Amino acid sequence: MKSLIVWLILPFFLFSTEELVVQLETDKGLVPIQVEDKLTTSYHQELASIFRFDLNQSGRAYVAENGPAKLTLTFEPSSVSLLINDTRTRRVKKIHGIPLSHHLDTDRCRIHKLSDSVIETLFGTKGIASQKILFATQFPHPKVKGDYLSEIWECDYDGCNLRKLTNELSYSITPVHLPIPGHDDHFLYVCYKNGPPKIFSSLGGDPIIHLRGNQLLPTVSRDGRKIAFISDASGRADLFLQLFDPVKGPVGKPRQLYSIAGSVQASSSFSPDGNQLIFVSDRSGTPRLYLIDLKNLSSRRRPEAQCLTWKNRENTGPSFSPDGTKIAYSAKTNGIRQIWIYDLKSGEEKQLTDGPCHKENPCFAADSLHLVYNTTGREQSELYLINLNEKSPIQITSGQGKKHYPSWEL
Repeated sequence: MKSLIVWLILPFFLFSTEELVVQLETDKGLVPIQVEDKLTTSYHQELASIFRFDLNQSGRAYVAENGPAKLTLTFEPSSVSLLINDTRTRRVKKIHGIPLSHHLDTDRCRIHKLSDSVIETLFGTKGIASQKILFATQFPHPKVKGDYLSEIWECDYDGCNLRKLTNELSYSITPVHLPIPGHDDHFLYVCYKNGPPKIFSSLGGDPIIHLRGNQLLPTVSRDGRKIAFISDASGRADLFLQLFDPVKGPVGKPRQLYSIAGSVQASSSFSPDGNQLIFVSDRSGTPRLYLIDLKNLSSRRRPEAQCLTWKNRENTGPSFSPDGTKIAYSAKTNGIRQIWIYDLKSGEEKQLTDGPCHKENPCFAADSLHLVYNTTGREQSELYLINLNEKSPIQITSGQGKKHYPSWEL
């Protein structure tokens, strides 16, 4: 049974090569934006390049020589200002005196926030350049040949500002953000440091859920009041639900939410309102996505589960979009794991990515437009950023260690 659990959560190891994407049908065209810079130093030029990158990756606009919107960046020795002139709406907005520290990591974050302000001004929706991404990095054990360690890291949405968050000297994986008042950067993760994998909090201490056996693949509702996870406490990999108070911690005992004899349950994701849960089960013979309703749970009856995906084998790693309209997941397609999108309104399953290497663990950003996922390979596993309005993914990490299990820090 343990081997089945590991099979469902560990990456496949194939060589990573060129990434391609199949564009989804969309009626949203990208808006060309003209950017004019008033630069004085090479450092200002670097910041302006970050600003352009953010616009080009927004999924809504791209930098061009001409366009209906014109942005003017003006750099002073210790500040930057922005003038937004949108000819479509005849709206003019000025953002003055954003301070610069001349520390690239700090100023990069300020430019990301400025980029998000532009997207909100022009399109009425918040950008995602200011968001962080949590992920796990696997690397060889420095003292035990053939063994591996894994720690939790954080980066900006573009892969920069890398920061190591855990130092367990063990195997830490699957980080997920947990909203707690006063702790914006709080998260849960699974760690093997005491032997069997358990769910821990970034605030430290003992495992947060008191249940025997292995605990894997936690997911959290957006209000932080429900945690779903997988455990073999009953002898097989079943889906459990733990009610949670963001301040006080677990409420009551965890409940076995879904269990089918002879089957394995795996990764899950809450709907935005927390009233539905999408999860993986192989009850039909191969892993597929199932949806259950949490509004009227009965303590005596197992909730009904509706199978959503039928096109491909081995559907795993679901992620509910924050607007509640889509589910991203990984599915084996012609022998290769690709990212797919399930449309909850139409019931259609559409392939998003293509190419020769496996892609896993997609996760929607807050705008329901961007996704981050990881590739898997024998030599490397890296994080990629993609949005549903464009064709090409962007590799945002590189270097030592295999990166996997990305999750937006909302």
